[in-house]
Amino acid sequence: MILRNDATVLTFQVRCITMTDLDSLFVYPFNASKLFRKRVEIKQALAPEAKQKIKVALLSGSTIGELKELIEVFLLRFGIECEFWEGAYNSFYEEAMFARALWDFGPDWVYVHTSHKNITFFPSIDSKDKEISDKFFQESEKWRNLITLFSKRGVKTIFNNFDFPVTRKLGNLDGFSATGRVQFIRKLNRFFADCDCRKNIYFNDLNYLSAVVGLDDWFDHAYWHSFRYAIAPKALPLVAASLAGIIASAQGLSKKCLPVIWTTRRGEASLETMAWRGSRWGRKLPKAICFGKCRTMFPIQASAALSLP
Repeated sequence: MILRNDATVLTFQVRCITMTDLDSLFVYPFNASKLFRKRVEIKQALAPEAKQKIKVALLSGSTIGELKELIEVFLLRFGIECEFWEGAYNSFYEEAMFARALWDFGPDWVYVHTSHKNITFFPSIDSKDKEISDKFFQESEKWRNLITLFSKRGVKTIFNNFDFPVTRKLGNLDGFSATGRVQFIRKLNRFFADCDCRKNIYFNDLNYLSAVVGLDDWFDHAYWHSFRYAIAPKALPLVAASLAGIIASAQGLSKKCLPVIWTTRRGEASLETMAWRGSRWGRKLPKAICFGKCRTMFPIQASAALSLP
């Protein structure tokens, strides 16, 4: 309520969000537009319940502002309040290697937000084998230097692996020719998987997340050319959820879950239930848990218990 000098009373409706609405916002598939619209109310509802506070530095390979907002929202869902430091646009390498501002901030976590748009040394279509090898060495060494730096600094750091481009210049050959970008990205992702400098280093599987969304919805040419978004806004909540899950797990906030698999309405165990009970985990549980008869439930597949990618 607002009182003016002329005693005119103006009323306004206080925006609030119910717990039911709050829970529905964090169920996959995420409603990106609703998360963006309600992010202020979500923060107001979850901030008082935060049990941990951390500093997170964001190094940018493309526009990252909205992703930062979503990372904050999803971390609050885990009970983690964040103080952010955001680097300049597309200066992730320079700020990590040469600038002091990042280290003066004293981050607990660093997230290097990159995509295939940040690959510098792609081979050209007419490149020879020696040139392709040299370009791969140059590209992999750039990332090895970054990973080694953060590993030696002892700061928990999240890197992305690389998503595939929407357009394949060589068509199907792009994934099989040594000069193809898809093939080059596969080699770089394998380099990340085999990298030996892994202390305090975590990887966010951007390649998988883009496959879940689908490349047509993952990358938007209009957003890239207008605002330099390497990931379309509709896909950002999934990326934020993945990053928040990595951080929360390392902070000790992950939880174990025991999925209870019901039988069919006739009380017959499904094939998935029988296979699960025959595993080393299933054998340790009482028979009643694995084969508890429930005539009012439809068969539930084991895979449905973990629907979030």
